[in-house]
Amino acid sequence: MLRKGELQREIEAYLSKGRYPFHMPGHKRTALFDNGLPYAVDLTELPETDDLHDASGMLLRAMRRSAELYGAGRTWYLVNGSSCGNLAGIFAMTRPGDEVIAARNCHRSVYHAAQLRNLKVHWLLPDWEEEFGIFGSVRAEEAERLLRRYPKSRALILTSPSYEGIVSDIESIAALCHERGVPLYVDEAHGAHFGLEREGKSFFPRSAIQLGADLCVQSVHKTLPSLTQTAWLHWKSELISEREVERRLAVFESSSPSYPLLLSLDSCTELLLSRGEELFSHWGSCLAAFERELAGLQNFSILKGRGGERFFDRDPGKLLLHCKERGMSGAALSEALRERFSIETEMSLGRNCLAMTSPLDPEEAYRRLSDAMKTLDRELSLREKNTAPPFLTVKRISSDGKGEEGVFYGSALPLPESALSLGEAAERAHRLIPIGSSLGEISGEYLYAYPPGIPVLAPGERITEELLRWILRETETGDRLRFSESGEESGEIFVCQ
Repeated sequence: MLRKGELQREIEAYLSKGRYPFHMPGHKRTALFDNGLPYAVDLTELPETDDLHDASGMLLRAMRRSAELYGAGRTWYLVNGSSCGNLAGIFAMTRPGDEVIAARNCHRSVYHAAQLRNLKVHWLLPDWEEEFGIFGSVRAEEAERLLRRYPKSRALILTSPSYEGIVSDIESIAALCHERGVPLYVDEAHGAHFGLEREGKSFFPRSAIQLGADLCVQSVHKTLPSLTQTAWLHWKSELISEREVERRLAVFESSSPSYPLLLSLDSCTELLLSRGEELFSHWGSCLAAFERELAGLQNFSILKGRGGERFFDRDPGKLLLHCKERGMSGAALSEALRERFSIETEMSLGRNCLAMTSPLDPEEAYRRLSDAMKTLDRELSLREKNTAPPFLTVKRISSDGKGEEGVFYGSALPLPESALSLGEAAERAHRLIPIGSSLGEISGEYLYAYPPGIPVLAPGERITEELLRWILRETETGDRLRFSESGEESGEIFVCQ
C-alpha cells in the first residue's frame, strides 16, 4: 500500500474533528451518487484547510515540498492546467504593448496571452525535422540572432519539450537571455518528469528550471500520476517578481480551487519522493527494451536519438511512430491499433502517430504495442507490390495528384506576414467569408490542428496563396483542422474588416 501524502493526512485529520459544514460546496461531503467522485475531500478555503491564493498552512507546505523536488525557488499549484500558468507567467513578465520573442510552435494559450496583452511578437522558427515532418529544436544561435535584432524584447518564450518530445538547449538560451537582462519562459507542459532522477543516473533530460529558465510550467497530469487539469508553475529568477506572478495567478486561476486536484498534486509529489527512483528505473528499462524490440521494422520508423545534428535532445518517453511509405496515414495507423489491438494512442497527424508513456505503464503494455506494430509491419511487407495497404488509406492528395506532400501543422509553410498584432486583430470587426475567397485577407481567428493546438494561422496574419492552398487541401482531404471562431465544418473563415 502506498503511503499517503502529507496534505492528505492533514485533510483527514481535519475531517476527523467532525465539524458540520455550513459552507460550500453544496454537496456537504455527501456521496449521493454512485459515481466514484471524492465528495468527502472536496473542501473549500477554511481556517484549517488553507487558501491557495494566500497559502500559509498545509497548501504552502505542500507547494514547498514540490519546489524542493525540482530545485525551484518557488512552486505554485495550478488547477486550471498549464494554460493558466502560461497566461499568468507571460503577464508577469510583460507590460501592455511590449515586444517579445516567441517560438512559433508554442501552444495556443501563449498566443492568447500575447493577444490579451497586445504584445508585438517576433516569431522564432525552430528547426524542421524532415523525416518525421515535425518541429525540431530551437537553436541557441537563432535565439541569439533575434535577441540582437529585437533588443527591446521583454521576454523570450519557448516550448520544450515539443508535443513530440523534442528538447531545445535551454541552458545556452537562458545564458544568452540573461546576458541581456531578458527573462526566459519555458512551456514545459510535456516535461513534468524531467529532472527528477538522481545525478548521474538520468534517463530523461533535466528540467528547464534547473537549466536557468526564470519561469517554467509543467502539466503534471500529462506524464505523471496526477489528475487531469493539474499543473505547477516553477519560479527561480532575479528578473521576474515573485509577487507579480502571484498577482497574475489570482486573475487567471480559479478562486475556488478543487481540493481533490490539490490532493492529487501533493500525492504525486509524495510518490516521486518515496518511489521515484524505482518508478523511473522501470520506465527507462521498458522504453529501452521497446526501442530494441522494434529496431527491425521495415515499413515504420520510431523517432530515436538523444541529440546531434537532428535535434538537441529528445524525451524518450514519447513514442512517435512514423509511416514510411507515402500514402500511409498516421490516422489509419491509430485506427488499426484501436480497432484491432485495443490500443488507444494520444494523437495522429500526417504520417505520424504518437503514443505517450508514463512511469505507471507495465511491461505488458509495451509488449502489446510492440507486438501490434510488428504484426502490422509484417502485413505490409507481405502485401502485393503496388496494391493498397490492407489497413492504411491515402487521405491526402497533393495538387499534382501524386500523393502526400508532407506538410502538416504549418512549419513547412513560410511564416505568414503579420499585418496586425494579435490584440489589434482580435478587437477589429470581423466578417465571415468563404475560405476560397480569403486570399490576401487578414485572418480574424486561429487555425490549428488539435492536438497539438499549435496555430498555423493567427489573427492579424495575411492569408497567402500557398497557405490558402494548404488550408483547402486539408479541409477537403486531410487531418481535421479547427477554426477558433467559424467552425471547421462551415467552409468559411473570419477575416478582419
